Parts: sequence; structure tokens; C-alpha cells
Amino acid sequence: ALHRAVEHLTGLTRGLRALSIDLDNSAASSHSIVLSEWWASAISPFTWALPKGVRLHAEGLGTVDNALPPVHIPAHVLMQAVFNLVQNAAHALGQRNAANPGAEPTGNIWITARLEVATHSAAGSIARGAVHLTVRDDGPGMDAGTAARCTEAFFTTKAKNHGTGLGLFLVRTVVERHGGKLLVESKVGEGSLFTLILPVAAAEVDITTSPSSPAATTRSP
Repeated sequence: ALHRAVEHLTGLTRGLRALSIDLDNSAASSHSIVLSEWWASAISPFTWALPKGVRLHAEGLGTVDNALPPVHIPAHVLMQAVFNLVQNAAHALGQRNAANPGAEPTGNIWITARLEVATHSAAGSIARGAVHLTVRDDGPGMDAGTAARCTEAFFTTKAKNHGTGLGLFLVRTVVERHGGKLLVESKVGEGSLFTLILPVAAAEVDITTSPSSPAATTRSP
């Protein structure tokens, strides 16, 4: 019990420290990244961190998908955010087998990137588009009450001393600091969908047309 309590407090400390690290390092980091280049370096640690029974699929992130404009967020911030979402999805997959809670998680996680084109405003100007980066799982899903609160600080559905309640809160906080948003959709029995809305880098021209749908790529451990 003492060991678990120490681990719990250590997790809280790391989570809170991550917020201060982001504040210290973000100004020095490049705020414009190309998602295909970012994904090339991110896929290995994501895959290694997943249980063997979990398959990771990616769409819109390959080298042929350079039609996506650079997004305004530092690479290390996006890595932190998406890694937390993937780990959260893997944990959710582990909850599908309620009769055997110790069983290794199995299921699928999809990471998808697409461009959402802004519409003309009432004044006639064109707002800049945004890239929607989604993480979806086919786990047990959440009820409406849990989905509404899951990004709050210290809110967790995990057993005592097994979760800090900071993972999704960190994702929302660091993404919002860089002009983005985190949206949550979930349905019991169907899984959950987390969407990071990432603003297009300011240096890019306004976008009025959407690129053709990219070919899907599949990654598995």
C-alpha cells in the first residue's frame, strides 16, 4: 500500500512538473511543425509503449500526406499530448474484459489527421483552417457524465492510487496554451474519440480548398 501511495504521489509530481517544463521550453521550440515529419519520429515510441494485443493505425500522417499545412504547436508538446491520449486509449481497451481485469488489453487505436477548412465569415473574410488530429479507440467508451469531466484536473475512473487524474487535463492544458482545443466524444460500448484542433501556422496562406483524401497507412506492433 505504501509503495502504491509513493507511486501515486510521484505521478502527480511528474504531471505538475510537465506543465512547468512546457512553459519554460515552448518559447524556445519551433512552433511550426509538419505532421508527416513529426509522425516519422513519434511512431516508434508510441508502438513500443503499447501492449502487444493493441494495434495502432494511422491515416493522414504519412510522407505522401504533405498537403496538410504545418501546424502551430511545438513538436514536444504534440508528442506529450498524443502520447497521453494513446496511453489513455490503451488503458480503456484494458477495461473491455471486466470479467478478467488482469488480462492484457486487446483492440485498436486509430490516429487520424485531416484538414478542416474554415468557411467565409459574415464580413466576407476567410478564417484560417485547422488540422484535426484524432485518437480513437474501440474500447468500452464512457457515459456522458464521465466524458464531460474526464479532462478535469484530478478526475479519474481508475482505482485508488492507480491514476493521477492529470493525463487528459495535461493534454487539454498544453494544447490550449498553443491556441488549440481538445474535444471529447464517447459512447458506452462503442469507444471514445479525442480530437486535437491544431491551428495552421501563421506563416501559411489562408486555405480555401481541402486536399484530396490521403491513403491510409497501418502500423502494428
